[in-house]
Amino acid sequence: MARNTIFDVKMGAIGALFMGTVVYIVNADHGFDQAIVASVKQASYTFIAGGLLMKLCENLSLLLKSPARSILLAVVVATTLSATLTFVVHSLKGTPKPVFSTLITIAFAVPGFWWWARRKRRG
Repeated sequence: MARNTIFDVKMGAIGALFMGTVVYIVNADHGFDQAIVASVKQASYTFIAGGLLMKLCENLSLLLKSPARSILLAVVVATTLSATLTFVVHSLKGTPKPVFSTLITIAFAVPGFWWWARRKRRG
């Protein structure tokens, strides 16, 4: 089977399962119906965005000859796209604090993308 160069199904699925579960737990006190809808929406978004961004991070981490520059490029680009997408989605759906949601994303994205880029660069 050919290697997918634009989407990481495994990492998208892991992220979707994790974030869907977290969102369900956070919203469980609003009842099953509301919690499961929020969970499925988050899991769907995370599967798509996470699968694309993790593969982008991987590809960029291998792009340049210099490991340090390539890893830095991967982290900066993937984090910037992740933060932008998060801000746009939260702004469009009327989240009361879209900037706060974006800052939380950045706080987790930087170490996550750094770990992934280093892992992929080392082979």
